[in-house]
Amino acid sequence: MKDIEFDVLSSDAEKSVRQSASALLDQLTGNGTSDDNLRKLIWPTIEGVDKNDVVLRLVPLNRLGADEGKSSASVFVAYFRPSGERWPSHPLIVKFAKPTRERDSCHKEYDDYQSVSNYIALSPCGFATPLVCHKHGDSQPFTVLWSPFASAGGIWGVEAYQQTLNLRIDDVWKGLTNNSKAVDEISNALDKAFDYLWPLHHRGGTAGPSLKSVFGEYNRYLRKIDTADWSNHWRSCWGDATVKTTQMFGIDWPNPFRVLKRISAIEIRMYCGGVHGDLHPKNIVFAQDGPRIIDFGWADGDAHIAKDFVLMECNLRYVTLASAMPYSEILKLSDWLGFDDHEPEFETEGLRHRVQLISQVRSRAKKAFPTDTNWDNEYIIPMFIVAMGLLKHSDDFYSHISTQLHVLQLARYISEKVLPHHE
Repeated sequence: MKDIEFDVLSSDAEKSVRQSASALLDQLTGNGTSDDNLRKLIWPTIEGVDKNDVVLRLVPLNRLGADEGKSSASVFVAYFRPSGERWPSHPLIVKFAKPTRERDSCHKEYDDYQSVSNYIALSPCGFATPLVCHKHGDSQPFTVLWSPFASAGGIWGVEAYQQTLNLRIDDVWKGLTNNSKAVDEISNALDKAFDYLWPLHHRGGTAGPSLKSVFGEYNRYLRKIDTADWSNHWRSCWGDATVKTTQMFGIDWPNPFRVLKRISAIEIRMYCGGVHGDLHPKNIVFAQDGPRIIDFGWADGDAHIAKDFVLMECNLRYVTLASAMPYSEILKLSDWLGFDDHEPEFETEGLRHRVQLISQVRSRAKKAFPTDTNWDNEYIIPMFIVAMGLLKHSDDFYSHISTQLHVLQLARYISEKVLPHHE
């Protein structure tokens, strides 16, 4: 490979990406059948290109309109560009991170994808799955992961002749937060995403119930709430687990930390299959021929399938909700939790749309789970745990009032309607 075009990379990052890109080019110019399959996915027109005359172009995601993610890895859009009039490769997502003693995040994402790849293969058009992972070593300090750039519809316009691709980021998150998509378009994307996930959730016909500890199953989603500094702010607001009640918005509530402690020892029957594990609006992108699900860092071949529903519902309820919403209507939305409760009616159009989308997620959950599911146990408890963990990122949310109200209402619902059946 001739060179890398980039703005700022550390020397170790630059060395790692260069090494990995050169290895990938070697694969693309190889003669094996597997190499031919990789060529079709990455650079169908590479034949005749001199790999020593190829430049790798790196583009930061924020230049394409993407919001900053929460991953510890650096993430760029990348493409190989030959000299002359030859067209470049398809765009790719390249992630790279220096492994710690405890974790190699990029390699783990690749391994997690491999654990569910057979079930994803049952609906392959709906996913943008990792292609190649080059693990760190003596000559490559960072692990580097290459995946398709899924939001790539319409890139081959006139600009391609100048070797500049028409790149953009277009995902459900932007559609929700910028009102750039009609609610029906977002609804359709969610519906298709759950269609794609159906074979994974049912694990090719082998999914089924299992008795598990809710904390054991959802510990990762609590985001180290017991020890992390970020949780101290919320303990100062509500009190630690020894405090029974807290007052917010002029109302007395069960203390969420105390409710969390009370459910910590509960075991429940969980319907387990395969999960994406991190299904939120940034991980469903719009492509030319339909939505694509990306990012497999939390994928799991044996997990409670509610994870893919409750995380999305939390995002729809408050993570992406605009701040300029009437308090009375946010209070009404947060009070609508039980599966048997009637949908609330709102004057605010944005909240009417959210009810439509939340109802759709729940409708898909009802199709995915057995008919005898205890929704308080298998949905409301997990949603509360996920909501508590999401407080880690609450400074980035638009509506802090909605965030707090949802956590407090979930704590009340569980304290009054769920825990009496377990204690």
